[in-house]
Amino acid sequence: MPHVNVGAFSLSVDEEGSGIPVLLIHGTAANLWGDVPRLLAPRFRVISYDRRGFGASPSPPLKSLTSHANDAATLLVTLAASPAIIVGWSIGGVVALELAISHPELVRGLVLLEPPLYAKRRPTLR
Repeated sequence: MPHVNVGAFSLSVDEEGSGIPVLLIHGTAANLWGDVPRLLAPRFRVISYDRRGFGASPSPPLKSLTSHANDAATLLVTLAASPAIIVGWSIGGVVALELAISHPELVRGLVLLEPPLYAKRRPTLR
């Protein structure tokens, strides 16, 4: 997988297909989308990546979901892939929600798979 610089860090990114961009944001496991990118690629430009600190994206682990959302935003801008459909799986769904809230101009739509919406003990209205 090629790497894309996101500020001082590098994210491992894989792209296939063309059309409307779809960004896949994985959860607490590594980038494990299986056949999903290949199945979507005939209709969409599918972008999957290892979040910072996971898989082939070297970095100390991040605790801030906002930082992961900002990484996703920078990735979309760097790849000229917005607005995109954002697919978030598990905690990646919470990252996707944060991305949509903080960078709505980059998001065409959201697909959330098993997001742990109550992962925060004291969530704010935001």
